[in-house]
Amino acid sequence: MPNTLMQAGNFSLSVLSSIIIIIVFISLVVFMVANPQPLLELYLQVFPPTQRDKATIAFSQISVMIKCWMRSKLIGGFTNAVMVTVFLNLLGIPGAFVWGALAFFTEFIPRIGFFIKAIPPILVALSINGYVATWVIIFYFATDEIMADFIMPKVRSNTMKIHPVSILFVVMAMGTAFGFIGILLATPLTAIIK
Repeated sequence: MPNTLMQAGNFSLSVLSSIIIIIVFISLVVFMVANPQPLLELYLQVFPPTQRDKATIAFSQISVMIKCWMRSKLIGGFTNAVMVTVFLNLLGIPGAFVWGALAFFTEFIPRIGFFIKAIPPILVALSINGYVATWVIIFYFATDEIMADFIMPKVRSNTMKIHPVSILFVVMAMGTAFGFIGILLATPLTAIIK
């Protein structure tokens, strides 16, 4: 029993720390996009005066790419939210709009976002009956695969003007090297490198 409690506590702490990292990262991106001037001033102090014009151009291009990344996440979240809301309404699952809103926000959370958005509606569907729950489970797995493998790479490619293979390669490399944090930072890093 003590080992089980210790494992549950460790798991809870790792999930909590991941959520905190995601919140800090999203806040950082939002502040950077909303008011880049202080960051630009700090960034320019690193370069000698002769290189500041080139550094300013590079910074403006990075800002554009980060805005495009945010736009792709918003498009993906909106698409996900609409699909979830419509499907759960058709099945008569209570709180379909809440589950759609949850699906919108979990687009910003790699890996565990799927579980955060899928488990609550599946549990609600189980309270209705097993047949409905089976369809909800199939729907969430199918839409997650379709969004992750087909729609989101294409959306990122169109908004960021980066080939989907480049993004997938950097996500795999960063995930292998740095785990969850690497996956979280991979797409914006690809934009910055470009």
